Amino acid sequence: MNEGDSRTAAASPLRVAVVGCGAVSQIHHLPALARSREARASALVDSDADRAGRLARTLAIPLVAASLAELAGEFDAAIVATPNHLHCRFALEALERGLHVLVEKPMALNAAEAERMVAVAAERRLVLAVGTEFRFVPAYDWVRRVLAAGWLGRLRRFEMRVGVIPNWPYASDYVLRRETAGGGVLFDFGAHVLDLLLWWLGEPSDLFVLQTHTK
Repeated sequence: MNEGDSRTAAASPLRVAVVGCGAVSQIHHLPALARSREARASALVDSDADRAGRLARTLAIPLVAASLAELAGEFDAAIVATPNHLHCRFALEALERGLHVLVEKPMALNAAEAERMVAVAAERRLVLAVGTEFRFVPAYDWVRRVLAAGWLGRLRRFEMRVGVIPNWPYASDYVLRRETAGGGVLFDFGAHVLDLLLWWLGEPSDLFVLQTHTK
């Protein structure tokens, strides 16, 4: 490759395979890719062929497949936006194909899955990112800057409460079943809350886990 080819390759948008064509892809990922100059949706992967096909035709996306293994062609990255219990499986499959990965939160159902994903990404020197997009909300960044500047003095206690009206247009009932969701509100919205607290306050020096059992 000569210097001119190198510049052309560097200017080419990332070719992204979007795995999972549910609400988060339709509302967020695909519109963002359509507006981006740095990346484009090059393929859709979903077990629902009709849904994926309709989206592909609407957005002029050239390839549709039921799995990553069925995709022919070269890709640079994958967005894994499947139900929670499939995050690890598809993220690992993409990483093993040499693709950078953005996986929706929660990144996995347990620590063992998450550690495996991190290890494979590190081994192959690939980017593995998790969709904790609340860090890009201006109001939350303002809180971070206020705390970092010490405007509130010494912080002794921090309590955060978050609530939303559940009107998300889920494509399936996975979030209502523990085996596919992984847990309740802590796995769902709690992932954002914990990420914000770590961003604002730094890594904890001590960690205590209180576990309760219900009959």
